[in-house]
Amino acid sequence: ADMGLQAHALRMAAEGVVQAYEQVVGETWKPFDRPVENPGASLDRKAAEVQMAAFG
Repeated sequence: ADMGLQAHALRMAAEGVVQAYEQVVGETWKPFDRPVENPGASLDRKAAEVQMAAFG
């Protein structure tokens, strides 16, 4: 029950922050979406390419 109450309070606080953001900034809040250079390439693949390029 305590966890449910805590989760509910956290959600209500988050909703209040989103509403306040919209009033202050004038835009609807949206989560940060980082553009991905190449969605198919993993970090390991990029690291391997850089290492191979270093060898010529």
